[in-house]
Amino acid sequence: MIKNRGENNILNNIEQLINPNKKAQVWIETVIYLLIGLAVVGVLLAFIKPQIDSAVDKSFIEKSIDSLNKIDSTINEIYYVTGNSRSLLLGLKKGEMLINSTDDMIILTIPDSRYEYSEIGNEVEIPGTRLRVLTREEAGRKDVILTLDYSDYINITYNSADSNKLMQSSQNPYTIIIKNNGVFSNITNIDFKISE
Repeated sequence: MIKNRGENNILNNIEQLINPNKKAQVWIETVIYLLIGLAVVGVLLAFIKPQIDSAVDKSFIEKSIDSLNKIDSTINEIYYVTGNSRSLLLGLKKGEMLINSTDDMIILTIPDSRYEYSEIGNEVEIPGTRLRVLTREEAGRKDVILTLDYSDYINITYNSADSNKLMQSSQNPYTIIIKNNGVFSNITNIDFKISE
């Protein structure tokens, strides 16, 4: 069947009346689909990102526990032999560690944790270790505090004096030298030195 020019023009005119901006409609649909896709990704990230952040903090806390267990193990190795010393590397990427000579404790504080390691306000012992952990919440932020307490049988000193040493987070590891200085008043003296 052969169409004449008049019929072709009429068909084109009818198509333009029904769908005048076909190209514009394609772009509008594309933008709408793109916005829907971005909204879905945004909602997914809103739910997943806190879980990822919590898992990262949990991993960091577990590495910190391992580091404190290495310190405890080193102290146990040198405890019985006067003059014995060991050095170890301590990576402290987040938080701060206090060698508390006045109370004979080593305290590692991890601020702004998104992982609640223990029940808030309740200090618990980590089974199989000398460590205690406390999660505290202040002003909407959680701090995890790990403590090694030697007050019952060791006198901890820093640079052979009852002074405290606070180590801040650093990209470079600290070299800690732990030495048994001997027994004084029936209590073993364990001395810490930091080589920075």
